[in-house]
Amino acid sequence: MNEVVVDLRTREEYAKGHLSESVNIPHTEFIEKAHRGELDKDTSYLLHCRSGGRVGIVMEEVKDLQLQNIQERFNEYAREHPESL
Repeated sequence: MNEVVVDLRTREEYAKGHLSESVNIPHTEFIEKAHRGELDKDTSYLLHCRSGGRVGIVMEEVKDLQLQNIQERFNEYAREHPESL
């Protein structure tokens, strides 16, 4: 199974700093893509944002996909790179 690390923050937040293996899909866009059937159901999406709030919104809205909250991993990155927030 494929895994994709998704940064749900805005493009501006992402540009300030992000996990190197992540792709940026703002949370509203991610939800829209899911509802349109544009996300691969055979992919495991590893989600994070700045505080975890957007992850919660997405996980509630898109329950049928394989989503995983990796917020703690991002929190560790943020502690090491506070300038990126």
